[in-house]
Amino acid sequence: MRSDITTETPPGVVVHRLRLRPAHEDPALLVPAGDTGLAAGLADQIRRLAESGIRGTGPVLTYSRLPDGGSVLCRFIPADNSSCLDVRVAVLSEEAARARLTPIDAWPEECWTTRPGTLTPRPWIDRTELVRFAAEARGQLPCVLADVRELFAGRAGPQILLVERRPHDVARWIALICASLPQQAARELTFTTSATRPYAAFEQIVGVPPEAEFAFSEVELRHLYRVRSAEGRCSPALGDPWAEIAARLWQHGRPELITDTARIPLGAPFDAGRLAAVALLELLPVGREAELLAAAWISRPENTGGMAQQDVDGLMDALTRIDRAAVGAAGPRPAALGQILRAFRSLRRRATPEVAAPVALSLGRAALRTALDRCAVVSADPLADLGLDRADRERLAAEFGAEVRAVLDAGDSSSAERAGSLVLARALELDPSGPYECAANRRTV
Repeated sequence: MRSDITTETPPGVVVHRLRLRPAHEDPALLVPAGDTGLAAGLADQIRRLAESGIRGTGPVLTYSRLPDGGSVLCRFIPADNSSCLDVRVAVLSEEAARARLTPIDAWPEECWTTRPGTLTPRPWIDRTELVRFAAEARGQLPCVLADVRELFAGRAGPQILLVERRPHDVARWIALICASLPQQAARELTFTTSATRPYAAFEQIVGVPPEAEFAFSEVELRHLYRVRSAEGRCSPALGDPWAEIAARLWQHGRPELITDTARIPLGAPFDAGRLAAVALLELLPVGREAELLAAAWISRPENTGGMAQQDVDGLMDALTRIDRAAVGAAGPRPAALGQILRAFRSLRRRATPEVAAPVALSLGRAALRTALDRCAVVSADPLADLGLDRADRERLAAEFGAEVRAVLDAGDSSSAERAGSLVLARALELDPSGPYECAANRRTV
């Protein structure tokens, strides 16, 4: 997915090979078979990684932090005809961790064997395959992305356990997750693709085979871990707008938009409103509530100040699509419409007049329809700040004048309803004493 994958050993990388064997005093423990050439603390960390249950599960890739600020990539391979593990270790300095290396790019065996003693990450899963995987996992995808976003919150969320039969499927999950994250976050994410004893694992994302030694208790599922499985027990879903929108973009086959900054400058990480606005610009449906989040984001002028003119116009035009959602079959939604009107007023200062005019007319219709259904609480001109010209107001008067007069003339209208209808009559420049006549020019409408 990413175009910035390096094909050379990143700066500061040292690659070692070692073998771990069962300890004589306790076969459940692993110890190095001979001198490792590694610092004692690093050798102990690799041993602890192995003891989280890597043996017997096929090739496993782990990425972990080191106390000195560096990190370590390990590929564990069960040794032939023995209970030992062969381990390839790439020690990444802090400089290397900041370089163009996303750790999951080191999943293929060829990355470790093409040039002995070096690590050569390379693309191994393309966009088409990731989109296909996202479609297969559509039921879990919003939950997993919500869990990942929680990892990067001010107070980091709990470990994520991905229950899959094959480490390769966990690697696909991690590749999908990394493609959904800002590059720096993708490079910092720690993981292991398989651990049969996940209680001993300390990475942020842990692959767990179904036969793992894990209780799946209610407390663990709800509070201690985020567990995701297509078949077994899972943690409750987290309602997360950013994750929902990102998952929809995967389903649309446009995951690159999740991290794209070409049309809308990057703001706060995981901003659901901004991501919904990106989808609006690309004419991709992401749901009514998400579009209203986009409207709220657009309504803040500082968010759109750095955008190109054509993209400002694109967002302005998109407001008519949100308008149809706000005034749907179930009737007007005043709060939603108010949010869209605020977005329009924010964009109107910069939008091309020819683009803004039809949007203003459409929103004027929606505002009048909402006001007529709530006449008793109307106290201000609902068309204010839309920039409607006289021709547009006359068009709206022709469409809504009869309904306004009907409220005025109804014998059972309350005083509040009559007062509200008078506000609407003035907004449409109707003469309330005549038969639906435009007070501006006394022309019957």
